[in-house]
Amino acid sequence: AMAPADLARVPAVRLFVERVRDVQPDFRLTSANAAVVTAICRRLDALPLALELAAPWVKALAAEGLLRRLERDVLLSTGGPRDLPERQQTLNATVAWSYQLLGPDEQRAFRRFGALPGLFPIDAAAAVLAGRAGASAGSDDALRAAAALIDKSLLLRAETSVVPTCPLYYMLETVRAYAVLELTAAGERDDAREGLVRYCTAEASLAAEGLVGQDQVDWLDRVREDLESYRGALAWLIEHGRPAEASHIAWGLMFFWWIRGHAAEGLQWYEQILSLPSLAPVAESQALIGAAMMWYSNGELERARTGLARVARRGRIDTPRAGWRQYRPAGHGRTAD
Repeated sequence: AMAPADLARVPAVRLFVERVRDVQPDFRLTSANAAVVTAICRRLDALPLALELAAPWVKALAAEGLLRRLERDVLLSTGGPRDLPERQQTLNATVAWSYQLLGPDEQRAFRRFGALPGLFPIDAAAAVLAGRAGASAGSDDALRAAAALIDKSLLLRAETSVVPTCPLYYMLETVRAYAVLELTAAGERDDAREGLVRYCTAEASLAAEGLVGQDQVDWLDRVREDLESYRGALAWLIEHGRPAEASHIAWGLMFFWWIRGHAAEGLQWYEQILSLPSLAPVAESQALIGAAMMWYSNGELERARTGLARVARRGRIDTPRAGWRQYRPAGHGRTAD
């Protein structure tokens, strides 16, 4: 019964109309569509994320068509587990409904982007799209997929990036959780994770050099932006008993752990790697040197000496090209960011 001007001041309605205007600038709340918009907001329990996901579809379905879809689909066939609170079921069902409206290629990209925790650049997106094989999907494919998902509010672009020309993306955690469910159900989880491992392995190789070079500060920030991806790859490799690859990644991040105050986390990864069976000599030496650096940072000098003595008995191992003698850490001793 409210006039459109009064209805527009209701927070849920205002948010919905703003998001519709993002994709359809001429959309206005009028006496003709006010009842439909109100019904949409009620159907979605006025949940902000649900409204954000539903609003872009007005461009394709119109408000009346969107309401019919919501009434037919969201709280029924795509509803979440019955033991969840009703509002959570509404939210999960809205994500599921948005996913079902995507085309096949968009659905595949949505699922696979769910394998990327936290922020990620387009190269990481291309890697999980390509999967284990590392072929077929390139950055152009990933960019097209990212743009399509941003249009549907299923993917967001981050505000800042170390490299202005290399934007970062992320999913809201509720959305990503659903993407992971679909990724697992499609049997693609392992393949997407292998793509993530490939990306992190290549980046860690570059970081090993960059963290002791002239662009050290930029590389410290670059590793920080990719940190969740590195964590995901390390956990995956350790879980699957692949110490050589895990050691390679952890070795490349050694100076990041040390300089940025993440010594406790770095040590945790090195110790997990050292606990794995069938550890090759190079991987063991890398993990021991990394652990010794973290022990030294924590003041555990005797443990650091013992670890380095074990490495010395094994023989020489290559270190980053710049060499430790010339290395002067920028900002050593800062607390963890």
